Amino acid sequence: MIGRSGGDKNGFTAEDAGDAEGRQKGPGVRIHPLHAGGVSASPKLRTSIRGTRGTRPADGAGEIPFAGGAVRCSIAGVNRSVIGASGAVGTRFRAPAAFTLIELLVVIAIIAILAGMLLPALGKAKAKALQIQCLSNYRQLNLAWLVYIDDHRDELPPNETVLTGGRTGANATARTWVTGNAYTDTNTAQIQRGLLFPYNRSPAIYKCPADRSTVRDEGKIRRSRSVSMSAYMNDEPNPSDRSCWHKLSQVVNPAPSAAFVFLDEHENSIENARFVVTQPGDFRWIDFPAARHNYGFTLSFADGHAEAWKLLSNASRRISQMPPYLQNQSVRSDDVDLRRFHAAVPKIPL
Repeated sequence: MIGRSGGDKNGFTAEDAGDAEGRQKGPGVRIHPLHAGGVSASPKLRTSIRGTRGTRPADGAGEIPFAGGAVRCSIAGVNRSVIGASGAVGTRFRAPAAFTLIELLVVIAIIAILAGMLLPALGKAKAKALQIQCLSNYRQLNLAWLVYIDDHRDELPPNETVLTGGRTGANATARTWVTGNAYTDTNTAQIQRGLLFPYNRSPAIYKCPADRSTVRDEGKIRRSRSVSMSAYMNDEPNPSDRSCWHKLSQVVNPAPSAAFVFLDEHENSIENARFVVTQPGDFRWIDFPAARHNYGFTLSFADGHAEAWKLLSNASRRISQMPPYLQNQSVRSDDVDLRRFHAAVPKIPL
């Protein structure tokens, strides 16, 4: 029963089903209107309260002091509400517990530990993805090379270079698989002029995605090419020349599966279209392979497949950290990296 103390004596109760204003669905608080503009309570309001003396009367009713007068309540199996004459609702509740400073520091420390564990793994995954893309690029470029050979009756595309002095003077000629100079070219125009471009019209396959080098190392324009071709693949497009292969059928020793065609060249070494490897017994790096994939780089081979190689010797790794212009770097005769390249080129004269 709810009524203002000393007020309405009608004896309105929660069980009076005849009064529509006092009815609620299910167990809850039934409220008798108080004079004009009586008080109402939300059926969803549920909170724990005490009676006048802190105990619940035997009949479930209690008189509760409140601003504007005491309120007499009758509860039917629910928590009690406190309603003043003005219609305001008062509640008693416990504030939610907050984090202590120590608990917050523990959480931050755990997050830092997890980040320290995950970030290196994410970095390795990204590097692996870039290497896979690099392999895909050179497979596609090698396929274009093979289709060109098929269209030209076994002849290899020219890999010709003109040298006029210095890095900027080393340029691939206009009748080469790619023209120009990767160090100085400001766009992909020289790639598009190359003999292989009609067979795959994507300039992106001419560059390792991990290459961040810029034109003339000025830090402004990204370079458009990082790939070069073995100088033994028709560097001298003259059938009578015996310093390189001119036809695919001539690639016998080493076999096509072991003779490299394209290679990802070091950003401090690349200029024209060719990559020169010395003959066995000459332990010098004329040009130098890239080391972008954790001292690794990509090669493709005359049979069409591509591989990821890695610099293993300390001498090679030291050279890879040298500033430009990387040319004619000598190593010991037992250098495993240069020996591996010697096994991937022919012995001349052919």
